[in-house]
Amino acid sequence: MGCRVILPEMLPAEQIEAAAATMPKRVFWTLGRRMVGSAFTMENTTLVDGIIYVACFGCGPDSLIGEIILRKIKHKPFMMLTIDEHTGQAGMMTRLEAFCDMLRRERRIKDESNLSSYG
Repeated sequence: MGCRVILPEMLPAEQIEAAAATMPKRVFWTLGRRMVGSAFTMENTTLVDGIIYVACFGCGPDSLIGEIILRKIKHKPFMMLTIDEHTGQAGMMTRLEAFCDMLRRERRIKDESNLSSYG
């Protein structure tokens, strides 16, 4: 789709922990804390245009962590992609393509000049 993917594993662990520590209350689950810190880190870099959170069906810690990220991310497009054994590949591809198209459109709008074309 022409997008470069950055995973939480590609970010510095110290930076993730520092970002997660900005939460008013410490996230109990290790993976959840890493996901929150990663999302916050990605929101504050110009290398990332949008954030996709992939969750295994909407229950347990994933549902809570996804909701925390959804509410806290304000400056980047965010999509929560919930998958389970019934998730079809075509539907998932459509959602990813639409998200990537939106990011490209946003980038194009930012790059366009707002100057009048009239002399």
